[in-house]
Amino acid sequence: MKIRIRSLEGAILHEPQCPTYAIRIYNSEKMFGKEEAERARKPLRPSLNYNTIIGYEFDDIDPGNIRGVLFDEKIAKKIIEDFELNKKSCEELLVYCMLGRNRSPAVAIALNEIFSLGENPDLLKLIYRFYTRHVYQTMIEATKRNG
Repeated sequence: MKIRIRSLEGAILHEPQCPTYAIRIYNSEKMFGKEEAERARKPLRPSLNYNTIIGYEFDDIDPGNIRGVLFDEKIAKKIIEDFELNKKSCEELLVYCMLGRNRSPAVAIALNEIFSLGENPDLLKLIYRFYTRHVYQTMIEATKRNG
């Protein structure tokens, strides 16, 4: 499966050429305010190639920060379960967040490893070296706990 990691603007401009599963990562209103949170929910360009588009809300914060929406095992399990249910009919995975540097690479790298999607995990970690370790590790741990 081809993995594409994008920023919000890059995802909006993206035109999928094959059946695509899209994961949208939103900023929370709690952390950024209503206007900024709404900006992160701009719709993707319409395409019949989007088989599944699912959004999740969490912020790029450290576990000790109490202001935003912390990525936790519940969100990790939901992303993993949703992907497992809908991935069969897709050839491409698009994951994006506001900047495409931290949260979306972490989710994409974890899904690549969990489901053996075919991308080189070491290369992804090198290219997206600022991926959020907490998000990645929480997804990997959630998988290990659920067998």
